Amino acid sequence: MNDHRERGAGVYRDGLGVAFAIFQDRRARLAEQSAQFGAEARRALPTAVRAELAALEERLAQLPGTRDELALAEAALDTYQDRLDDAALLAPELREQRALDAPRRRRRALWVAVAVLGAAVAWGGRAWMDKDILERASAQCAAGGDCLWRGQCSARVEGGHHRCVALTDADCATSRGCEDDGFCGASEDRCVALTDEGCLRAVRCAEKDLCTARFGECVATDLRCRAAPACAREGLCFAGPGSCVAANAGDCATSTVCAERGACTLKSEACALVPNLDCGASSEACRKRGECAVFRGRCVTRADLRCLDAPACGQAGLCTGRGSACIAASDAACARSIDCEQAGACEAREGVCIAASDADCEPTPSCTFEHRCTARQGRCVLGSSR
Repeated sequence: MNDHRERGAGVYRDGLGVAFAIFQDRRARLAEQSAQFGAEARRALPTAVRAELAALEERLAQLPGTRDELALAEAALDTYQDRLDDAALLAPELREQRALDAPRRRRRALWVAVAVLGAAVAWGGRAWMDKDILERASAQCAAGGDCLWRGQCSARVEGGHHRCVALTDADCATSRGCEDDGFCGASEDRCVALTDEGCLRAVRCAEKDLCTARFGECVATDLRCRAAPACAREGLCFAGPGSCVAANAGDCATSTVCAERGACTLKSEACALVPNLDCGASSEACRKRGECAVFRGRCVTRADLRCLDAPACGQAGLCTGRGSACIAASDAACARSIDCEQAGACEAREGVCIAASDADCEPTPSCTFEHRCTARQGRCVLGSSR
């Protein structure tokens, strides 16, 4: 290597053309040496060595055009010669080491293959087991009470265990929760109210005016409550939590329960009867209708109070005071009596309750067991209108 360098330095004195010729000759011989080294031996070299050889080869592929460029090219050629010599010594050791490592690499590849195959078999078995558990759990959920009432008809398997949940709107649509409360849509594994349509079809809309879907529940609105019959009847004209409520004293004062029972005072979100206010001497019920006493949550006259407390009111409907007597003043009083239920005396005539038609007699035990099914002269007697 030193001989090459000394010869290269000497030729610069003899002329640039001779130096170029010597450079090209050396480059050709080193290219031939590199080709004899072989691609397989080169692949066995460390990555850094392969990268350096490739960079030098790319540098030497460019012909120098000046004396300075020639000097740099010859320096690169010297480095390339050194690296080829090192690689020639290193390659046999690397090939020997790769040969020794081959069995170990094959064993490792076999171990990896076995591990992957085992994992695949285990996953397949686990998947089959999970599918079997899911099918059995789903059948149990579909047959359970929570499916009927809450729409929890599907199974979710977690950690080998299952729980019943509502996964689809179809789970919820056939449940009692949909029918009663409007919980007809599935969200986060349970049935909730998602649409006004579901709420409008629900029982609680008809009974409590909870007809609008909000935040998963069917709720009341002021507009709906104001338009509902319960507003005029009981003063329940505003939306409250879970139902329409009374929130205005004026609504209570104009309600049916105020006119009929004296429940005219706003109390605890309802129209209630407060004896001293609603039935007292200064109240409208007492001043205009003489209903100055209280009986079972409503204002009544003092004469009616005496009759209402008497046994004949419950037995024969004689609940209204007239002078010193108690009489049946309405069909409603007769319909609440025991005589109506047992003997068909369900209609008021001239102060007493009587059986006015066969229809009064037919539902009674007197007709069923004693065949007293025909109404004559105010009583149920033997015979049938059929």
